[in-house]
Amino acid sequence: MPRELAQELLARAGSAWNVYGPTETTIWSTLERVRTAERTISLGRPIANTQVYVLDLNREPVPVGIPGELYIGGMGLARGYRGAPQLTAERFVSSPFRAGERLYRTGDQVKWLPDGRLEYIGRIDYQVKLRGFRIELGEIEAVLADDPTVKQAVVIVREDAPGDKRLVAYVVAREGRRCDPQALRRALRDMVPDYMVPAAIVPLNEFPLTSNGKVDRGALPAPVAEPVHDSAQPIEPRNRVELQLVAIWEQVLGITPIGVRDNFFALGGYSLLALRMFSAIEQTFSIRLPMAVLFQAPTIEQLADVLAGEGCTVRWRSLVAIQPEGKNPPFFAVPGVGGNVLVFARLAKLLGDAQPFYGLQARGLDGKEKPFMRVEEMAAHYIEEIRSIQPHGPYLIGGTCTGGLAAYEIAQQLMAQGEQVILAVMESWHPRSYLTHWSRPPYLLWPILFVWMKITTYLRLMRRLPIQEWPSFWRGKLKRIWNLMHHTEAAEHQDEFLYKDQVTYATFHAVARYDLKPFRGQVLNVIASKHPLTNSSDDTRLVFGESAMGMSRTIYLPAEDSGRLFVAPHVQELAHHLKTFWQEAWATLRNKPDDQGKGPSSRAA
Repeated sequence: MPRELAQELLARAGSAWNVYGPTETTIWSTLERVRTAERTISLGRPIANTQVYVLDLNREPVPVGIPGELYIGGMGLARGYRGAPQLTAERFVSSPFRAGERLYRTGDQVKWLPDGRLEYIGRIDYQVKLRGFRIELGEIEAVLADDPTVKQAVVIVREDAPGDKRLVAYVVAREGRRCDPQALRRALRDMVPDYMVPAAIVPLNEFPLTSNGKVDRGALPAPVAEPVHDSAQPIEPRNRVELQLVAIWEQVLGITPIGVRDNFFALGGYSLLALRMFSAIEQTFSIRLPMAVLFQAPTIEQLADVLAGEGCTVRWRSLVAIQPEGKNPPFFAVPGVGGNVLVFARLAKLLGDAQPFYGLQARGLDGKEKPFMRVEEMAAHYIEEIRSIQPHGPYLIGGTCTGGLAAYEIAQQLMAQGEQVILAVMESWHPRSYLTHWSRPPYLLWPILFVWMKITTYLRLMRRLPIQEWPSFWRGKLKRIWNLMHHTEAAEHQDEFLYKDQVTYATFHAVARYDLKPFRGQVLNVIASKHPLTNSSDDTRLVFGESAMGMSRTIYLPAEDSGRLFVAPHVQELAHHLKTFWQEAWATLRNKPDDQGKGPSSRAA
């Protein structure tokens, strides 16, 4: 029940009740008396002779506060759907808790509140996972529908090219109004995270409907996306290299036409598309470029200059200049597990043109060097890269996820070398949170472990397929493993995933063994406050502020994990807190240059 409706009902009626239940459980299953519209209106508790369960994908109960699917049991269950035995078997399942009884799968996503009430989140049907993020399509639709030009909005995931899943929005304009896709996209970027902004927004006169009057999502047309050109008209390719790159970009991004000065990220590019683009470049030009090149050469014109450079080679290194210009001391940031610095692109832009920004990507991502197995070795290597840009401090150092521990050790080593450091740790955890990785097999056994993990994953996938499809399934998967392990062209650059898995394995091995000691400098500790926790005692993120012997501050941003800290709307707030903390820290260093670390001073925000 929306709060606005609850407020109106309370003003007009003696009492108001929120009653929930699908038809399959004979109308009502839970209820709650609405006493105030100041808080979220929950689904309440089950009525008499009704049992409700919040279960995960394996039909196991989930802890309080963790989303799951709502299952309903009890005397109100219908027998099934008349004349639809397959649908009945799919939605009415055997109860794992009461022998001989059944449960109805509602398709509704809910979570338990600490007081035993149920909170409604959304439909499972309209929740998708795209590029590692769980996305509520209804949330995007609601934001679009709030625009004064939009009468109705529908968002779906399309896969017009195999393996290329994208969000696409369809909108119908209000009478006498016109929907501008670019204006809607700009408005969305201010309201939802970047990963929830559709790749295309398609205006329609009306939506196709099914026989029962609902939107026929399967009949929505494929989009013809129009790119945002940095110039008034797209600049056509002027030589063979640019012509070939335009063809590659148009194929990968699914957009035409593309000008040689169009920005990859402005066209909707992201890391997976970058991976495919560089795969095509390698196959075409026989040159392997690191993805970090996109920060220095985000346009076809600039990328062509890189390819036409001396020997057409780019030296791989950990240091990546995300934003090299600016009058301020540079900020050096270590990404989380996997080491992809692309995550920092939006933050670097928001910190402003005066703030240089460098990423420190993990060694081993190129497949030519072995990843580090100790955090201390990582930090020493990163310090060499840092000093090539800034020989002496004070330094601005930061890191997120496992990169926060690497940044912490960088700061420790620089302080031991007599330098001053201002540290930012962003949604990172104490090494004891990684104890499960302590007992993993040695890194030398990685190839065997990699194959075993792949086969285990494939076995899970196989069980969902009909038996007659198993032989063809295994032929394709075993061929893929062979290509990955032997780095053949047939792997189509997917060995990048193998290298990333190697780095991930080594990184977890390293942080699990790291000995975290008190830090005598200034620390900003950023915590994603909506990160789900099964037990409050498992939260080790506060340790970084507690371990600081200089000025420290802990701030809480309402993000679900480290990745979401770096997308809208949280990244704007993160940039603000970083700039504010740096200003105060610089003032502290100027006023007391010799006192850093002589006494703790901490506060939370």
